[in-house]
Amino acid sequence: AQDRTQGWRATGGIRMTFEGDLSLAPGQALLLVSFDPREATARWQQFQRIWQLPAGALVVGPYRGRLADRGETVRLETLVSVVDPSQPDQQRLAWMTADAVEDTSGSLLPDTSWGSLNRLALELPGEDRLQWIVAEPTPGWHGRARSILQGVLWSSRFITLQLATELDQALLIEYTDRLENPNWQELSRLTGNGEMMQVIDTDPSPLHRFYRVRTP
Repeated sequence: AQDRTQGWRATGGIRMTFEGDLSLAPGQALLLVSFDPREATARWQQFQRIWQLPAGALVVGPYRGRLADRGETVRLETLVSVVDPSQPDQQRLAWMTADAVEDTSGSLLPDTSWGSLNRLALELPGEDRLQWIVAEPTPGWHGRARSILQGVLWSSRFITLQLATELDQALLIEYTDRLENPNWQELSRLTGNGEMMQVIDTDPSPLHRFYRVRTP
């Protein structure tokens, strides 16, 4: 039988043990970063500016290790007191897997060469490959990436963005001409209809342009 939780840790490609009285509100996300946001203040401010984290986002770091682009394992483990059935008067602490995503061959999960893996449903096991999609990174958010940028078409005069949208999801499409200290500008706002939708940039940069899709 399991008793009470004594702690949590992430293992696998990245490793981190969560210390102190760490608690999450319902629906709140915990974001792990490769630096200490309390000490690397300039990097933390730049991170917030680029990714526009939700208010009250819980961010901890640094973690150890590095995630591979293809083929990886990440486990969320909890430390609990367990009772040995043969010695019911004695307890011991043991790490047990609470959730995991394992793809050591790099063949099970979608290709992430252009985006990041986004999880669709927290109530399903992390090892269920059908609940993972590749989309724009949305650190600190959950359920934000149901609508995704599916393709880009370009001509000599304009660029067309093709979006697979979720029904009734409000979307903000933005662009910037540089990724170093980006200045994201609004291109379009729309509400998803559950089907493929298009957004046209009629005045694209002659050199290069970057786009992102997010919820307002």
